[in-house]
Amino acid sequence: MKVLVTSNHNLLGNSLAAMLERSNAPHGERMEVSLSDYVSAASRLQEFMVDIVLVEAITSLKDGIGILRDIRNLFPDICVVMLSMEEDDESVYESMVAGADGYVTHDASSTTLVATLIGLMRGELGVSRALALRVVRRLRLALEAHIPHPPDEVREKLTPREREVLHLICNGMRSREIAQELGLAEATIYKYVQNILDKLHVKSRTQAILAIER
Repeated sequence: MKVLVTSNHNLLGNSLAAMLERSNAPHGERMEVSLSDYVSAASRLQEFMVDIVLVEAITSLKDGIGILRDIRNLFPDICVVMLSMEEDDESVYESMVAGADGYVTHDASSTTLVATLIGLMRGELGVSRALALRVVRRLRLALEAHIPHPPDEVREKLTPREREVLHLICNGMRSREIAQELGLAEATIYKYVQNILDKLHVKSRTQAILAIER
């Protein structure tokens, strides 16, 4: 898996890149990590095939969201994760609306960060369960005055079981937890999740939540 770490702080950027390179990712997944500042991030992405971008926004969430939007406009299909100092609802919500697939706070362990990156590549939710619940609540508050329920055409794309799985995703549950809740094999849940993503034309669980809530 190829990861681009983009940061305007040399020490933080280098530390993050070094940490990811020496991490022991699950199932022997090896991370190939490159580094750039915000200004050169776009050109770096044009030169190299990258699977995921980690935006270091610890020093400035505002600047991080700015580069996130730039990356999303130029490379709509690439996965982007924000690493931020802020963990309030508004900051997480603003990052997600700007196009973040994942959001990790600065006090997360290296294991959590690596698991988030690997999980996104598998279509997992890119935020913790607690953050996911808060983002969904924030979305509902922001949109309920305009569209109190998801459009019928979005609902009709999904089978009853897929809607059930998506409901549990919106409650912040991961595949293993959903499998236990429904009494199904985890591999079966992965298939349901992939079907949901395909039908909603999105690439991650976070984007699926946004699609169904809009």
